[in-house]
Amino acid sequence: MIVKGAEMETVEPSYDFRFDKARSFQDDVLRWLHEGEEQVAVVNSPTGSGKTAAFSELCRQQRKTLLIYPTNALLRQQKQVLEEDFGFDADILSGDELDQTGYERVEELLQYTSDLKGDVILTNPDILQAVLQNAYFDIAQTAMEFFNNFDGVVYDEFHFYNEFEASGLLLQLKVITERVPDSKVVLSSATPDETLVETVDDVLDVDVARIESNYVDEGDVFRHDTEVTRSSESIWDAREEVTDILQEATEMSEQGDEPHVAVVFNSAYYSNEFYRYISDELPELYDLTEKDNGYDTQQDEDVNPDKHPVLVTTKKGEVGLDYDISTLVMEKPRTAESFVQRFGRAGRKSEAEVYLYRTDRLNWWCDEIEFPEFVERIYDSLDTKQTQENRLLDLSGLRAAYAVYDRDRRYSEIEEDFADVPNYGRWMSFLITMGEILEEDDGAFFEGYSQDIENLFKFVNECAEALHGLRGRSLNYSIEYPRGDSTAVTSYDLLSAFYHYRIDEVHEDRVELRPKNPDDRTQIRVTFPGYENQYRNWTGSLSEIEQEMQNWLEAKISRADIAEETDVTEELINYFLSLVGITRSALPSEIAYGNNEFVVRWTGTIPEVVPKSV
Repeated sequence: MIVKGAEMETVEPSYDFRFDKARSFQDDVLRWLHEGEEQVAVVNSPTGSGKTAAFSELCRQQRKTLLIYPTNALLRQQKQVLEEDFGFDADILSGDELDQTGYERVEELLQYTSDLKGDVILTNPDILQAVLQNAYFDIAQTAMEFFNNFDGVVYDEFHFYNEFEASGLLLQLKVITERVPDSKVVLSSATPDETLVETVDDVLDVDVARIESNYVDEGDVFRHDTEVTRSSESIWDAREEVTDILQEATEMSEQGDEPHVAVVFNSAYYSNEFYRYISDELPELYDLTEKDNGYDTQQDEDVNPDKHPVLVTTKKGEVGLDYDISTLVMEKPRTAESFVQRFGRAGRKSEAEVYLYRTDRLNWWCDEIEFPEFVERIYDSLDTKQTQENRLLDLSGLRAAYAVYDRDRRYSEIEEDFADVPNYGRWMSFLITMGEILEEDDGAFFEGYSQDIENLFKFVNECAEALHGLRGRSLNYSIEYPRGDSTAVTSYDLLSAFYHYRIDEVHEDRVELRPKNPDDRTQIRVTFPGYENQYRNWTGSLSEIEQEMQNWLEAKISRADIAEETDVTEELINYFLSLVGITRSALPSEIAYGNNEFVVRWTGTIPEVVPKSV
């Protein structure tokens, strides 16, 4: 099948622009900046259509601009684009630039921000959320001054965030728009989450401009013809065929070229296995290939896709492939949004070939199709992100209440920011009641309550800790895993690593892993705060594990005499746990994997994994 190229309408720029012509949506951004009364604009335009050029004009217009990206890899890539292509003096602010902890981190953050001399600061939303949620234990609330420093803000790729994360973004937007009333805020995406956009109005109470691109028959080309070949197999099952494709695509390539071939998996594990496979079987192809997925996050100094013509990646690459991809091998992801993002990485600068695997549910194939119709059919065929407005509003209210409750309420500034967030009062009452139970009788935890109530509220309080961060919590540990023809040490969630890998050896400072045999049925078992003597099996998909955990806790909640002993209802506790997600929020007390056991101990606010067998 040929997916035809696409063109956009161009116009004379209404205001000063770096190009002689502007695509119509870029001109809409210009007019919004100069004339629009709306404080927030949602820019919806396909991958490769020029969104960066559009919001670069905001960087020129505003005093200081904050650009927010979902991954640190994208920060570095966009810094280079902004400096080399647009002439900005850009600085990066990420966790790597901050060394201190606790309140000292607040002082370091503010000092670092004031010392930055660039026109533009690039950061991730996690730092902003840590400030809002008091993750740095800022009793004087000086960290909130960070939000007063910027009058231009861009959230790029804002479709990337799930429901839990998006609720944090809404609070960030609320603080930014209210504290700096003359600020201009852009939410930019090729596949915007409509529920999130609609909810912005409910939480922020601001007008939102909607800016969308227009396709035309004769205009400025932004996509080229793309030939699509499909297969019902997975990439891993068809790995011999896939490596033939890669070898043919790289016949004229040499190490040192930036990627023009990309292989996008649904699974980090199988991307690791594929990388190992070509290192074993095809060393010449391996020399031309780099891998960048979640396992490689802590090794950014060693992972450099710009030096290799082939990139093996995962969902992480959906927002990080700003290359001229002429050959794309991709698995069909679960959602239409992810599909459009992946597919959009090819054919941006020249004609391309896409090899599509796992093509079930795509039964409408034809010889030739226009790009807009192709996108429409993908949305008709695949699931879309199911963000629910009521849950998003409840999560926003819960986060807002926790941000205030977690501080000394004598400092009212943060409460003024959040008291009008929908559902704030409901969740503040819940947190206050939980706090009273935990601190009954002068701090003697659970004094006078039954054992069932004691266990339950220990667990619920543990889950509430996830609200300190944007993306929930994970139990990171140093793991040594196979990476191509060698091994690499990275920091990764221990339960996720155990899901696909077998323990080879346990050391004092790390766990050495090896690939699992497909028939390996070694069980992962965990215990949790409040239920330290009750092991739970950690098997199945993450959604299956989550459902099993919810069912388990629902039974515990029903057994406890909540109505008699507390002012909290069973329904509210169940709903709270469904909002925060148990697999995302509750850190284990112990993990048993085969004959190996690990204990989780706490040093202040930081969990420490201690192997029992060493």
